[in-house]
Parts: sequence; structure tokens; C-alpha cells
Amino acid sequence: MTPDKFLLEYWKEYRAYMASKEHLIEIATTLYLAFVSALILRDDAFWVDRNRRWFAVAVWILTTLLTVGFARSQFRYWSNAARICNASQSLMARWFAKTPDDADLVPVSEPSFPDVDVPKALADELRRRRERWNNLSRCRRVCGSPFEIAVYGLGLLWIIALGIRIWAAVC
Repeated sequence: MTPDKFLLEYWKEYRAYMASKEHLIEIATTLYLAFVSALILRDDAFWVDRNRRWFAVAVWILTTLLTVGFARSQFRYWSNAARICNASQSLMARWFAKTPDDADLVPVSEPSFPDVDVPKALADELRRRRERWNNLSRCRRVCGSPFEIAVYGLGLLWIIALGIRIWAAVC
């Protein structure tokens, strides 16, 4: 197998992996929003009863923490897969124009992926991309992902809506 075809297969594999992570995030967000919607739609009598209210709030907080933790881990996996896809595409373009040197094809370990050997050129490209990412400001990192903004923004909006709903029922 030629190096560019190897990277093409690598890219296809991680593109599919990214899609699966994106779907998991969408499912978790949808389930969370449905759960919060069910709480928002409860009648005032539900929220006036102190025991039910505290139980619902405790379950909601736990669900929020679990959902945010899950989404963050999936976004991290998604970002790693995107980094691999982008690095593979860059190398494919370079290797399409010029055959890689033998030194670029030596299998090396990549810290992001324990127990997986990758071509040295891919490991170097991943390292350069990781360094570039680490040097970005927090604002540039956050604003660079509209999907993340949408997921966390929806969650925050529904948290505020639930807080207002509980406050309106109790006060």
C-alpha cells in the first residue's frame, strides 16, 4: 500500500469516528433537553411540594453533571479525531505532489494514541497541530467550534429556563 493510500484509509476511519462522536453528542443533548423540558412542563403543585422539588432538583443536577461530563469527553475525542483527519489530509496533499522520504514513514508511537504506531510524518504533523492549538487563546478555542457553542448554549438556556420555572412556581 502506498503512503498516500494508507493515509486515505486512516482519514476515512477517523472521519467515521468523528461522525459517531458527533451523533453521540447530539443524542445526549437531545435527551438532556427532553428531560429538562419534562421538568419545565410540570404543574405548579409539583414544585410547591418541597420533597418532590428537592428530589427533582437533585436528579436534575446529577443529570446535568453527567451530561456535561459526557459531552466534554466526546468533544475531546471528536477534536482528536479531527486533528488526525486534518493532519492526514495535509500529508496526503504533500505526498501526492512528492513521494515521502523513507524517514517520514518510520513507525513511531504517538502520545495521544497509546499502543498505536503511526508514520513519523503524521506524528510530527499531529504534534505541530497540538502545539498550535495549545497556543490559541481560550476565546479563539471556544469561538472556533460553532457545534460546541450550540450544545453548551442550549444547555445553559434550558438551565436558566428551568430555574425561572421553579422560581415562578415557588414564589
